[in-house]
Amino acid sequence: MSDIQQTKSGGQSRLMFITIYLISISVAIIWFSVPPMLSGGILLHAYFPGAQGAAIGQAMGQLGHAMSFISMGALAAAVLATFITRAIGVKKSIICGGILVTIAGFGSALSGDNILLLLGMRIVMGFGIGLVAVNSPTAITGWVSAKNRAFTIGFWGTWVPVGMLITTNAIVNPMAAGDLAHSNPHTIWIVQSVIVFVCLLLIVFVYKDPPRGQTEISSEAKPLKEVLPLFKQHQVWMVLIAWCAFNYINYGLSTYNAVFFAGGFGPEMFTGASANTWGSIVNAMGILAPLFGLISDRINRNRKYLLISLGVLFLTLSGVVGFKTQFLGLSGWPLFMIYFMVQLLGNAILVATVRPYIPLLVGRGGITAISLGLSLITILQYGGQMFSPLFFGLIQTNGGILPRSAGQPIGNLSGWASATWTGLVIPGIIAFICCFFIKPTPHPHSEHGGPHAYGKHEGPHGDGH
Repeated sequence: MSDIQQTKSGGQSRLMFITIYLISISVAIIWFSVPPMLSGGILLHAYFPGAQGAAIGQAMGQLGHAMSFISMGALAAAVLATFITRAIGVKKSIICGGILVTIAGFGSALSGDNILLLLGMRIVMGFGIGLVAVNSPTAITGWVSAKNRAFTIGFWGTWVPVGMLITTNAIVNPMAAGDLAHSNPHTIWIVQSVIVFVCLLLIVFVYKDPPRGQTEISSEAKPLKEVLPLFKQHQVWMVLIAWCAFNYINYGLSTYNAVFFAGGFGPEMFTGASANTWGSIVNAMGILAPLFGLISDRINRNRKYLLISLGVLFLTLSGVVGFKTQFLGLSGWPLFMIYFMVQLLGNAILVATVRPYIPLLVGRGGITAISLGLSLITILQYGGQMFSPLFFGLIQTNGGILPRSAGQPIGNLSGWASATWTGLVIPGIIAFICCFFIKPTPHPHSEHGGPHAYGKHEGPHGDGH
């Protein structure tokens, strides 16, 4: 390929990446609109204005499903994504996802005080988000070279934290104008739905699927029976288990961070609004994933698993120090900053490294194998998130509560701390053990591996060399 052709191809791939990244951020914005509105009391006032006493806990439990039902819809989409993508292609699958999110967003805006309609719309929205989540990294993998894959997919992986930051700090808090409890969630959802629709138009009119025969990964839609043998590798399943644990733990932390910051550390550190802001910052530390993607791209193929293991270790430590106001003599801001750092590192490393690891293991099967692998990643991502209410069940069992809004009493603080050991640390330890078994085996050469198994530019180690 000539220098001119390479420059043209590189420019085109960057444009395609931008369109994918924008649609991904837009669906994350409306997806994560719920946590700041939940902790701020916006949703409780809109859907259960008369709730008092024990009814508040029941109402907050129903409103919490606005997040878990997203995971249900996305899980269903992930299960079907490989079949949908084989039938209509990557671009049309992303378009379908964007359309569903747009419809569900406006449906949520028109739900009034009907909680059942809202939850139904969130399931539909989750299905659309699932299609976007599976097909976006599939599209990126087809466009970028292996030597830059971890950085590029790691950059794309910031769609959720960037969406979190935008929805809390650029939309919910400004539109609430200091009165979180009495703001209108429906107006917020209209604004966010318009953002999704605009980004969807970019996919429709700008994005193109990569040209056949000119990319490292084969774009041929192979029969599933041809690629399934690649998924017999125990490394695939070990990294999937670790990924599932990451999403369960991280979702539990991100859902209740703001409430704990305000109610646990108290007003001397956080108000309700500042707890929302700090919660969004802590939750959004995956935004640093591109940095660790760069590191991963420069690590030898057989040692990339070590970076994943390090990320899981930091993730486990976030469970050790999270939801505690005192630990090993530390309290206040010093303890908070330790939690901030381990949560940052665990989140950013795993966002950057796990998805690119799937093409490394199954890339010989082309786009079909990668789509299936990323479908499994998404299934376990949202499957893990769906189990996060179990963690809050442990908090309640030990005397903790979820209040009407951030800054109000959250019950027995030791109950929150106790729940972390069984609810977060043990799953983290299991994930860390799995990391001892994810080191890839050397690729065989000749017809069973080597350059022809990946594409004409990619070497036998899948690293472009």
